[in-house]
Amino acid sequence: MTRSPSAVWQSGSLRLYVSAAPCAKLLSPAIRFNGERMELTLKIGLVRHYKVKQDYPKGAFICGRDVNAWFQTYDLADIEAGRTDLKGIEWSRCYSSSLSRAVKTAELIFQGPITQMAELKEIAPPALPARLRLPFLLWAILIRRGFNGPKFKIASNGELYLFERQQPES
Repeated sequence: MTRSPSAVWQSGSLRLYVSAAPCAKLLSPAIRFNGERMELTLKIGLVRHYKVKQDYPKGAFICGRDVNAWFQTYDLADIEAGRTDLKGIEWSRCYSSSLSRAVKTAELIFQGPITQMAELKEIAPPALPARLRLPFLLWAILIRRGFNGPKFKIASNGELYLFERQQPES
């Protein structure tokens, strides 16, 4: 079965066909023609939401029920507007999780349409034992401990993390 391309770029006799893929909307490469040579650059920038206006729970020991309630209010809390250095890059698209803190941050950073995607939301913490009382910091460690993946230090609020790949010259 032959699929028709979702996009065609042409310069002189050089023609590039890009077929539709599930992630085509997310990964849109920048294609530039320099004479007869084509340069393909893909840049992905990740920005953590600005600081959330939500204090940590009070008290030396808090129960799981209070931690669950804290997470619910955290998800609805407002943000403190900050500044983000976009490294002089003119971004063509912006995707945000559907959480209000992420959408508000994206609106302050990007001057264009923002595509909200529930798939970009943080994984919700598990329901915690209602009566168990622990320090909030220990709750945070226990919640994060259940996740596996690459080691990554905590991202700074409003900081751009840039990932870039250029196609090697042929």
